[in-house]
Amino acid sequence: YAASQFEVLPKPFLTGPAPISPANNDRVTERKPTLRARNSDRNSAVGALIYTFQIGRDQAFTQIVSAGTAVEGAGETSWTSVGDLDYNFTHFWRARSTDGETTSDWGATQAFRSPLAPAPAPSPGGGGGGGGNAGSCASRDGNFIVNCIMQKYPDRLAAGVSSGQRRANMEFLRDRVIEAGRCGGLDLAWNLKRGGPEISVDFLVERSGGHLQGRDIAFDYDNTGIQLVLYWGTGEFPFYGGYPHSFSCQ
Repeated sequence: YAASQFEVLPKPFLTGPAPISPANNDRVTERKPTLRARNSDRNSAVGALIYTFQIGRDQAFTQIVSAGTAVEGAGETSWTSVGDLDYNFTHFWRARSTDGETTSDWGATQAFRSPLAPAPAPSPGGGGGGGGNAGSCASRDGNFIVNCIMQKYPDRLAAGVSSGQRRANMEFLRDRVIEAGRCGGLDLAWNLKRGGPEISVDFLVERSGGHLQGRDIAFDYDNTGIQLVLYWGTGEFPFYGGYPHSFSCQ
C-alpha cells in the first residue's frame, strides 16, 4: 500500500476580535463596565466560538482584576465585568476567541477610565514658586496620581495634535506627576535616558530606601492619533536625574 495525505477542511483561520467600546481612554459610568468586541473573522474549519475578556491594571496584563467568558453574539460579543473596579483609574482590556481547538490572538488592547472618586482634600506642604500646583493630586499612590493628573489637565490628552505638541504635553504631564508625588512624600525624579544627558519623556524614577525603580507613565504616548493615556507601570534601567524646578504644594 502507498500512503497519501489530504485535508477534508481548510486550515483553520481565526482573527482576534476587534474592540468596540470602551476605547480611547473613555470614562465609563459603571464600576462594572460592559465590554463590546466585533466578532472574529473565521473560515469553515472553525466552529462555534467562546470569547474570553480580560481587564488589567497595566497594559501587559500582569495585574488582571476581572476576567470572564461569553458566548458569541450576532455581529459583536459583549461581556460585563464580574467585580467592581477601582474608582478613577485607567484600566486596559482585551479579548480573544476560541472554538476549543483553534484560539485566536488577543485583539488590540484598549484603555478606559473608571468612574470618578470623590475629590481628595488638598494636602498641606511647601515649595517654591513658578512651577505647577500639585497639591490637589498629592499622594503616595502612583495610580491615584496619574489618574488625578489626567482629570486635572484633560486638554493635554488631546488626540490629533502634532508630534511636537504631543511631546510638549507629555513633558508637562510628566512634571506634574513628579510634583504631585513629591508633595505626597514620594521621591520622584526625571530619568536620565541611558544615563544622560537626555531626559526621558514618559519615564520617571522613584527612589526609596536607596533603591531606584523605573516608572513608565504613558501608554503609546507618541501615537498622536489616539488620546494620551497615563498609567503607573514599572520599567528598567532607571537613572536618577533629580528635579530642579520649583513648585507649590498648596
